[in-house]
Formats: sequence, C-alpha cells, structure tokens
Amino acid sequence: MEQLQTLAIALGLSSLVGLRLYLTVFLTSLAINQGWLKLHTSFESLGILGSDAVLIASGVLLVLEFMADKVQGFDSVWDSIHTAIRPLGATILALQVLGDWPAEAKVIAALCAGAVALTVHSAKAGTRLLVNTSPEPVSNIAVSTAEDLAVAGLFTLLITNPLLGGAILLVGVAACAWFTPKAYRMAKSTAWLLWQRLTRTATIPAHAPLPRQLSPDHDILVSNALGHDAAVDWAVESLSSRTKGFRGLSNNRFGLLVATSTDPDTLVFLAKRLIGRTVVRLPLAGCHFVRQSTFLSENLVIYHRESRRRAVFRFPKAEEAIVIRLVDDLRARTAPQMPAAPAPQPFPDRLASPVLTGGAN
Repeated sequence: MEQLQTLAIALGLSSLVGLRLYLTVFLTSLAINQGWLKLHTSFESLGILGSDAVLIASGVLLVLEFMADKVQGFDSVWDSIHTAIRPLGATILALQVLGDWPAEAKVIAALCAGAVALTVHSAKAGTRLLVNTSPEPVSNIAVSTAEDLAVAGLFTLLITNPLLGGAILLVGVAACAWFTPKAYRMAKSTAWLLWQRLTRTATIPAHAPLPRQLSPDHDILVSNALGHDAAVDWAVESLSSRTKGFRGLSNNRFGLLVATSTDPDTLVFLAKRLIGRTVVRLPLAGCHFVRQSTFLSENLVIYHRESRRRAVFRFPKAEEAIVIRLVDDLRARTAPQMPAAPAPQPFPDRLASPVLTGGAN
C-alpha cells in the first residue's frame, strides 16, 4: 500500500506539472517549508524542495507563469516554450518522490510521469488555442484562473488522500488523451478559416465551373469506392464539421468532396489523416441540402430528418458561389424523377367518310 501511495503521488504531481509546473513546485515547496506537509519516510527525498532557495526560485517563476498565462496569445507561446520543460520537470519531480525505489522501477515510473505531463500539457495547449480564437480576453483569463484553482485543489487532495487524488488525476489524464487530438483539429480548422477570411478578399465568380480534376491517387480511391467506371462530376476541397450519423465521418477533417454521375445518390469524402486518406461514403437518399452562412465560413449542410443524420462541410467565405452551386446540384441529382408523360396521339389527316348500311326502299 505504501508503494502504491508513492506511485500515486508521483504520477499525480506529474499531471499537475503538465498543467502548471511552477505552481506545483511552489505549493510543494511551501507545504514542506512551513511544516504543513509532514513527510513520510518514503518521501524524505522531497525535503530538498522545502529549502528557501527552491521556494524563492519557484515563487519568482510562478509569478512569471501567472502573468504570461493571462495574456491572450502569449499564453500559447509560453505553452510552446514549455512543451519539453514540463515533461522534464515532471520526470525530475517523480524521481525525487520515488526516493530509494529500485533503479529499474524508477526509470519506468519516471517515463510514465513524463508521458502523463506531456498528455496534460498537450490538452492544455490545445484548449488555449481554441480559447484564443475568441477576440475578447475574458474567456482566456477565466480559463487560466480555473486552471490555477484546479491545481491548488487537486494538490491538496493528492497530499491528504494520495490514492483518491491519484485516481481522479489519472482519470483526468485519460480524458486529456481522448480530448487532445480533437482540440488540435478544431484549433487548426478554426485558424485556417480565420486566415482565409483575412487574406482572401476576392470571391469566386458565380459562373465559374466546379472543379472536377482528381489526382491519380484520389481517382483510384474514388474508383475503389464507387466502381471503376465512376465519372467525376465535381471534386471540391472542404472541411467536415458537426457530423452525426454518417458512418466513418468525423469532425474537423480536411478532405475532398466528390460527386459522380455514375452514382448520383452517393458522395465520397476523401478525409485527410495523419498518413494517407480515409474514404467515407455519404448516401444522399432522402437527404436535404441547405447553405448556412457564418462569420468564418460558408457551409454546406446535409441532413436527413427521419434518421437525424447530419454533416456540415465548411468552405472559406470567398467560396460562397461554390456552396450555392453545390446545393443546387445536390438538390437536382436527388430530386424524384417524374414519370414521362404519354406521347400525344396524332390527328388523322382527314375525317373518314361514314359507311352507310342497309338497302334502298
């Protein structure tokens, strides 16, 4: 049980370091220096943190961190600088906590501590990128203050009840690992749309044809999805967002949206991944199509009322004409076909003469 508590302290402090390095070290140093934290024999190696020199140094760095983290934009720069510093600090702190553990166990635990700190740091940095897209500074200050309070509260819980505090923090680390990729994709897509809004002033003409050229690799992917005789009608670059119910389609993926004449009731989205692209088929039967305009983008919304499926594809503001044409094209290709009217019967050239029957009186 004692070793389990020691490991919980080491990994718990590492997760807090990923969020606030200098605040965590300062709180630990202050608690030891003032005698609020009575060190167990397992944590005697932490006694060095209670020295006046460590307390003063961590306090000065804490003030710098506190101010830097409240400045919108600069907080992301600060996070970038600390991408390597926080995991390294977590590793050193974990080694101090582990004390006289066997060398092999200390190395493994220290590596885990660095990974935990990096995971939390990545989630924090990704969240700040999203918050910084807002023009007002209030949300940034509120998030930063919430992080300060969370570190102070979780540190107190971790010291007073190591197993409970460590369990809560590890659940938080797992949530960070799940959330981080999504946060970075959202931040990347928002930054891209904002950049397009600021730099692209000229809009695409309404009469410009929809692009239809595919690279050989993309052509092969479309052929594999819809058949080797697939004839491309158009292929446009877009960004997926707010998806629901379409299998394989996820949010904030850059990709190529493709329509063919051979299968008019299906779209193909070639979504970019870390390596290669993923082919997603989008059945259009029964779907509705609308254009939605927002501050950053022009959106193509595809939704199905009964199944509540929805997919939103975002385009730069300069491509409003493309979105309008896409909506018209999709409505036309999925409209129910009216039965052909019967051909009119031709009128005879002349009236036939009546035929008289019967004999003369």
